[in-house]
Amino acid sequence: MGNLNVKLIVYPNCKLSAIDDSSYTDLPDKYGTIFKSIADYVSLEFLTYSDSKEIEPNTIIFENYCHNRDNYLKDSIFPIMKDGIHFYYKIVVPKLETLFIQNSEGLYTKVFLENQTFYYNNKFYIGKVDYNTDPVTKRELLEKINEILETSKSEIITNYTELYELSGSQSFVCKKIVFTTCKLTQCLVNLQRKIIDYQIYNKCADYKKITEERDFLISTIYVLDYLKDIGNFQEAQRIIENVMECGSICDFEDDICLLYTSPSPRD
Repeated sequence: MGNLNVKLIVYPNCKLSAIDDSSYTDLPDKYGTIFKSIADYVSLEFLTYSDSKEIEPNTIIFENYCHNRDNYLKDSIFPIMKDGIHFYYKIVVPKLETLFIQNSEGLYTKVFLENQTFYYNNKFYIGKVDYNTDPVTKRELLEKINEILETSKSEIITNYTELYELSGSQSFVCKKIVFTTCKLTQCLVNLQRKIIDYQIYNKCADYKKITEERDFLISTIYVLDYLKDIGNFQEAQRIIENVMECGSICDFEDDICLLYTSPSPRD
């Protein structure tokens, strides 16, 4: 299994950019080097939120590579629907034909499927055992696909987080954590713009409540940034969830809820 080098950037408009800067290299195994080109692979990217195994809405990106540089510095964009912990996944899986093993005469005698994840006919699979055959051409082997899948005890994988966990030695994978506060930041900017408008156009207005909300958000974002920097994502997530329980961002239903978050059970 190869590890990917993916850079994650969260933009102010709450879009997450994933840039793949990986140097895809050979993955030697017991049958020698199989990887030849990224065009022999497909990729799957998605996000999950916090402790949930469910994929976040509108975050699945699938690519069926056709050329060797299809992946190079490609920018995948994902919407961020709410602040907090997000897990980014990328799985690059070989197409079934990539696992066909040639002998010295250029004929095929084996399909390397033992504990390998692969893609065939719009589905992801996990193989259990290798498929062996007398020397045949690639065309002849392709005519035996159903037999290959049955003999190798290959099973369809529909759960994509499970696909990541089961990824075989000929796959490339990446899992990264990112903590976002872009929704809170947007809220803070909107509140500050209201205060500016009051000061310019309605100097006599009482905007104490909005000022308190702004100050609360400034303090919250400051604490969250600190917790993120030291890697205490769980405590940061607790604070985010407490703030969100008060109502949707910038639509707090209770001043007490706005100005107070319940202490941690550890306290």
